[in-house]
Amino acid sequence: MMKQPLILAFATVLLLTGATGATNASPQPASSMKESDEQIESIFEHHYQSGYEFGFEQGWRDRSAEKKYAPQQLTSHLNLASFADQRAKAGYLAGVLAGFHDGYYNNSEASQAEMQRFYNGYSQGYQSGQADGQTVRQTAKTYTPQPDSSNPSDPQFTNGYNIGYWQGFEAGWTGRETPVE
Repeated sequence: MMKQPLILAFATVLLLTGATGATNASPQPASSMKESDEQIESIFEHHYQSGYEFGFEQGWRDRSAEKKYAPQQLTSHLNLASFADQRAKAGYLAGVLAGFHDGYYNNSEASQAEMQRFYNGYSQGYQSGQADGQTVRQTAKTYTPQPDSSNPSDPQFTNGYNIGYWQGFEAGWTGRETPVE
């Protein structure tokens, strides 16, 4: 199994920035929700792993071909209509983007500024996604994560934000406080 050092780095960033999203009261799932937390987590995590492997390979290929860092171009060509379940879709997208990032920067000399922009985006996205996920869970609305960061001039920030948002939304929805590993 491929190790995912980026995810561990995310947890470190969250701890260092204090972005735990901890609340005093744990939200309870609405009575209309039939799936257990384990089923919810496994749907997201299963598709995250599939997406991660695909994204890693694509990121590595782009870096090897000396293409620019453009993970959003990769996701714009995916057939996402095949995902009937929003948790599966969110997990897959988060995995593709995280895998692309890791594959692109695997064994590279990335600039500190690029990495910092990515981590800043991730931290902001995770906090926003977690808050949205908790709100959706508490109000028994449909699982529909919608990251709201589109900064085409800074693809590292945008990619970090989107990954963080989807993982944060999943954490808020399930009541977990750590990213998928």
